[in-house]
Amino acid sequence: MKKINDLVFKTTERVFKKRGFSQHEIVTKWEHIVGKSIAQNTKPKNVNFPKRFFDKDGATLVIQSNPGFALELQHIQLHLLERINRFFGFRVFEKIQIVQIPLKQIKTDTKNSNYEQKLTSKESILLKKRLATINSTNLSNALEALGTAVILEKEHKKKHKNF
Repeated sequence: MKKINDLVFKTTERVFKKRGFSQHEIVTKWEHIVGKSIAQNTKPKNVNFPKRFFDKDGATLVIQSNPGFALELQHIQLHLLERINRFFGFRVFEKIQIVQIPLKQIKTDTKNSNYEQKLTSKESILLKKRLATINSTNLSNALEALGTAVILEKEHKKKHKNF
């Protein structure tokens, strides 16, 4: 049986590398690295490397920021750069570039989600049976949301196969 973490990493690895993220931790552990208040208003967008390997300039981390937060981010960017590099244990990034693009706030509250209403009763019962052996409530809720999303995605693809 494979771990979910391994499956997610394999499917997202190509996207991370395309945006310059050779290490996915900068994206997956962003809140842990920068703190909750900064993470709510920012996200790493991509990494720009120098054109020539021997250039003195190192990599630039491009951070997407809500426009209202960009000025505050600019004031703390040296401190933020230190925190990010300290997380990796060496100087990965030489500078930060701030791009003002509003972040879409994603609601993670699965109780208010419409997914549960869209599953058929048979699908819902089958999913809950599969998760019955999991003791952790948080893990069970997360897997239920994931399972629901996967089922709905398959149904969506079946319905829109010809498009």
